[in-house]
Amino acid sequence: MAAGTRYWIPLEYAQNPFVCGVIGGPSLGQALRHMPTLRSISVLTRERAVHGLSWTTVKTILSLPQIQEVSITGLLLCPSKLPHDDYRLDSWAPLTSFHYEVFSNRIDGMKTRQNYPFPSEEEVLLLVLSRIHTSLEKLVLSTEPAPLLAMSQWTWPRLRELRLRGERRSLPPVPYMTLLSAMPNLRTLILEFTLVSEECTHAGPLWPPGSHMPFPWPDLTHLSVANPNPSDELYRYLPPSVRVLSLCCRPHKSEKAWISTLLIYTVHVYEYPVLTSAEMLGILENCHLPHLTRLEIEYEVREREGELDLLRRLGSMFPQLTWLQIHRYRAATPSGGPGDIPPLASQMQAGAGLASAGELDFIDDIAQALSHLPRLHTICAHLDLPQQPKIQDNYPFYYNRAKIDEYTKTLRDVTHCLARTIPSLETLYFWRPRRTGHIEWAPFEVVRADGAAKDDFEIRCPEDVRTYGGPQYPVIPMPDLYGVDP
Repeated sequence: MAAGTRYWIPLEYAQNPFVCGVIGGPSLGQALRHMPTLRSISVLTRERAVHGLSWTTVKTILSLPQIQEVSITGLLLCPSKLPHDDYRLDSWAPLTSFHYEVFSNRIDGMKTRQNYPFPSEEEVLLLVLSRIHTSLEKLVLSTEPAPLLAMSQWTWPRLRELRLRGERRSLPPVPYMTLLSAMPNLRTLILEFTLVSEECTHAGPLWPPGSHMPFPWPDLTHLSVANPNPSDELYRYLPPSVRVLSLCCRPHKSEKAWISTLLIYTVHVYEYPVLTSAEMLGILENCHLPHLTRLEIEYEVREREGELDLLRRLGSMFPQLTWLQIHRYRAATPSGGPGDIPPLASQMQAGAGLASAGELDFIDDIAQALSHLPRLHTICAHLDLPQQPKIQDNYPFYYNRAKIDEYTKTLRDVTHCLARTIPSLETLYFWRPRRTGHIEWAPFEVVRADGAAKDDFEIRCPEDVRTYGGPQYPVIPMPDLYGVDP
């Protein structure tokens, strides 16, 4: 082989390296037309590559009159325009659900990152949405190629659920509230925007400051806002119909170590604007949600009483709460002044075996604070414990099995502390690494006999049956895998 010689694999199925030549062709349309009861089509890949569907394939799918739901995840809509593409859609199915989500962290192997989104993709997505917006009841969309300006000018009479995922734009073509106000019948609103350092480092408020406009979604029941702004006036206008509220970073700060270690999985450097416990309390105090049953929060602890005040107030603010997810982090450099918390490592020793008396005192404090929630039956928690195993430095990256076992023993102790003080608890899920380099929600079940005393219960966890399987949680933003919370 001569020096500098390059050999290219010929394209056997595709006319373009970015367009899939396998999914499509006359055989696909013929097969689908022979499925008259087919209602849903899902096309999914988890390969982080610039690859997508041809216009012929997209047109074939959307033209089937019996189809109600279409989901395209990981694959792009028409990343390149082929010579015969006309981008006309004369007939289309009245879809009720459309899911188009691409990898915002795809590998930049072909130097396409700086050119994304692609003009052909934007043109096709605009065309498709312009045809189906009046029939849609559910829409999941990546923000990067989304035609936000056009969407704000359309009517969405049947839309009940909207999920926007991807990079938050520092200067969107239209304010997000202007776009969302065009969707008055929303019940579920999920805004999972990431902050990419080179693009947008700060999440501004969604609600126009000082505005007294009517709240646009009077029947809203589920709201999720990634990287919430503590000065956002949106929360003071939330209707009492809201039952689910999520205010976390996207990605979670607890994922930062993994993302930073495996840079091959992402071309981004993310921002993690974690609020303090006092700032989180300020947001929640602006909410008047007497029927809230599920809450997800992420915060940094700078003062012991600040965190405990936040957790105590949950009982009076949200008395119907049954499900709570907490991602908490100790301040990296506590000032040492009165009321500050010393580093967690000084409170708990990361030795092997069960935690000794006194090491879990701060967990007892948390349990006492949460005991004011009489209906609380499920807790999911990342507690920032020093025993949490660290990723091994050598490649391939993995976690030490012995350290995971030690950590699991500590989590069992934490479960005992919480279950002893909160008699309504039934299940706890803890953020725990797996040896293969993933993160899971490890389940711990609290088993109480009928009529048993408060302290009479049993803790069951995966190790009891020699398995290590809770629901796997993605530690890198990946489409279609975020709905795995218990």
